Amino acid sequence: MAKTEDRALREQLVKFLSGGEAHAEFKDVLNDFPVAARGAVPKGAEHSAWQELEHIRIALHDLLDFSTNPNYVAMKWPDDYWPKEAAPKNDAAWEASVRAVKKDIADFEKLVGDPESNLYATIP
Repeated sequence: MAKTEDRALREQLVKFLSGGEAHAEFKDVLNDFPVAARGAVPKGAEHSAWQELEHIRIALHDLLDFSTNPNYVAMKWPDDYWPKEAAPKNDAAWEASVRAVKKDIADFEKLVGDPESNLYATIP
């Protein structure tokens, strides 16, 4: 497939990563997220906001690593993808996780938006 022919696919993938299409935008969900709610498990839910955030961070980074690292080593499902603790240790841990997710989203957007990358290449 010619590089220009996959432009629409690349644009759609970036939209999926950015949010607002199939899911809420990451930045909108986390803006002013209540500190007291970060470690609370809502009634009927299995995980706290912290656990969900960490799961997103871990899984997204794993996907990026899988897509770009020729020496990728698979993680153990589900143990390696979910944090055990319900709450972050402190505000710094929460903020570090948010920054990491934003960075990996930006890195993925750059990867799929690069017309020189091959979206159809087999990943060994």
